[in-house]
Amino acid sequence: MPDLDFEIISADVKPYAAAPTIDFKLRISNAVEGEEVYAAALKTQVRIEAVYRKYDDETKKRLLEVFGKPERWGETLKSLFWKSITIPVPRFTGQTVIEFPLECNEDMTAAIGKYMHSLKDGDIPLAFIFNGSIFYKGAQKNVQVTPLPWEKETSYRLPVSVWNDLMDAYFPEGKWLRVPKNVFDKLYVYKSKSAFPTMNLCLESLIDEGLKKVQNGKEQEL
Repeated sequence: MPDLDFEIISADVKPYAAAPTIDFKLRISNAVEGEEVYAAALKTQVRIEAVYRKYDDETKKRLLEVFGKPERWGETLKSLFWKSITIPVPRFTGQTVIEFPLECNEDMTAAIGKYMHSLKDGDIPLAFIFNGSIFYKGAQKNVQVTPLPWEKETSYRLPVSVWNDLMDAYFPEGKWLRVPKNVFDKLYVYKSKSAFPTMNLCLESLIDEGLKKVQNGKEQEL
């Protein structure tokens, strides 16, 4: 019966994909010498193990919406579920290296997007937890199938620079902001009536006006 071990050995930006994608290389080793694995279907859960890295004061401020105030991080700083994917594994004996894609986004309405955006350097501690089915050649040369237990996992520290390169490659000089349809409709009407040539200039004007009001309010309080 196969006894598989897993190791992520690299991660790179996948160019020209339909969506932002990171290509991971996964080494799979079978501890049973000479045993042939016909195939495997790995159900893989990817998690961010946020507790396994350090955060400076500025980063803690940016992570306020994700984990709350730093003084409560002893209770609130936990791992974040990223996504589940299925990884097909072809036939191999001994060990093999396969490449699998992980589609990404920087949705600022979700905890994952906020977390990624808040990190400026260092790395992102990831955990890959594997489950699924393994098809292998039994002692009688027949096909056998066995489940892969959930305790099979591996970790990988994804450089923040890889994430930044990914976002820069697919959204150069841009960030996605999701708003409700009724808010967008109001913004569109405001842009049309104000004759701004682009939505960016419209937003900049509104932000500048809002900041002036906040500053004036603070000055009046003083």
